[in-house]
Amino acid sequence: MLKQGSPPEISKWYDELFTKVNNDPEWREYWERGGIDVVYRSSEEFTEIVNKDKEQFTHYLQKIGIINTQATNLLAKLATGKTLNFLVIFFLVFLLVIWYIINRSTNRKYLAGIMLPLFFIALSIVFFLVSYTFPNNEKVGPSVVPRLWILILIPLNIFLIIDIVSKKKEIEKNAGNQTVVWGFIGLLVLYLFSIFYIGYFISSFVFLFVGIYMLGYRKYLTMLMISAGWLLFSYLIFYKLLYVPLPVGKLIEMLF
Repeated sequence: MLKQGSPPEISKWYDELFTKVNNDPEWREYWERGGIDVVYRSSEEFTEIVNKDKEQFTHYLQKIGIINTQATNLLAKLATGKTLNFLVIFFLVFLLVIWYIINRSTNRKYLAGIMLPLFFIALSIVFFLVSYTFPNNEKVGPSVVPRLWILILIPLNIFLIIDIVSKKKEIEKNAGNQTVVWGFIGLLVLYLFSIFYIGYFISSFVFLFVGIYMLGYRKYLTMLMISAGWLLFSYLIFYKLLYVPLPVGKLIEMLF
């Protein structure tokens, strides 16, 4: 198989060679003795056949619900195409506005603590919408577990915001290093972008290890075991058992 972008003269040479071999009587007699019917197709003909097979394969996979390329309800429409990109940008702008307001406020020491749960809530909403693009051919499909976690995560973060607001004076008195909060938010944003390029597994391992380090934990063997354990759990449960299509990453796809 020739690599994409091979010189035209190389492709032409192989095309002529295979055409001669295909038309050679001795070779054809040899193949026919084994019950093999060989027909050589040019690159253009073969590409056309593959594209037709791809269309038919996609059509029947959609029929049985294995893939979902068409949005079937409002939430699925929000989770596809330009609408999803708009929502992601909107949430980022929203968080930047909140960050600006907090920095301008005289109460920024305790308001900064609200920023992290707000980020998790916004992130959960985006992922909740994305889960509607997962296959939906069963009552308990691959989208169930992510949605369950998200529906637990949002109320917990709302409770955390209420707790921060109700303990304003105590938090102002014992305000810690806000650099950790902003650094963790920056790490989350970097994690989301890195998934697209280097995939879920590598990005998640680095995110967990660095995140635990930022929280002050220094037992490196335990940190490695936690990060690797989560990846193993994700692979076995999400990828193998529930068939969740975890992203491989553009750079990894190019290399392999």
